[in-house]
Amino acid sequence: MKLSLVVICGCLLPLGVVVNRGPRYDTSEATELLDKASAKARPKRLFADRGYDAERVHES
Repeated sequence: MKLSLVVICGCLLPLGVVVNRGPRYDTSEATELLDKASAKARPKRLFADRGYDAERVHES
């Protein structure tokens, strides 16, 4: 199983969660994950690991 999530730094409140069977590239679930998170909050910054560094993720 692979769990991807977006949390608010400081309080660790989850804003978006995607669960899939792994292994998969992070970019394959990034759009869904960021859509779920942005429905609840509009952060000024996003801290993500290298797996999310793709042009289609930057455009989301």
